[in-house]
Amino acid sequence: MLHKKLTTVADTAVYVRDLTRLFDGLRACYAELLGVIREKLAAMKRADLHVMREMTIKEQGLARTIHGREGLRRQLMDALGAALGLGAGDARTMTISQLASRLSAEQALALRDSADALRDVMHEVAHSNRIAGAACREVINHMRWVFASVRPVLDAPTGYAGDGARVTTPTTMIFETVG
Repeated sequence: MLHKKLTTVADTAVYVRDLTRLFDGLRACYAELLGVIREKLAAMKRADLHVMREMTIKEQGLARTIHGREGLRRQLMDALGAALGLGAGDARTMTISQLASRLSAEQALALRDSADALRDVMHEVAHSNRIAGAACREVINHMRWVFASVRPVLDAPTGYAGDGARVTTPTTMIFETVG
């Protein structure tokens, strides 16, 4: 019985160490994602479509990496829960604070610090994503307005004359619209 208890304590330490490393790795991924989102926002301001496309591809790759690590997080949480004597899947639904309350002070501190750093960068990513989303919505709304203004009304060709007046003649060229 003593051997089983020592093994469980050792297993718990390993799982906490691995979970902390996973959180630190996720924090690094989210920090990289934050940099990509910020670069994409800067590219939006410059209207640099090439960089925006590059950043979108990087963003998708990082999102896939983060999603893939979620499976490992669930496995580690389940293993840690089992080592702590919890039911199957119970640790997965616990908060870090609830989980840390079942650990030694040193393990709890390491886990909380790692989870706090991850949470902070995740909040920054969410905030930057909201800004990028708002910028994209504004661009789309603007483009809808632009296209609506040059779209034919009642099936009549619509455009603008050189002086900016709207004309409905089949000879209006799109180049007259944009100068």
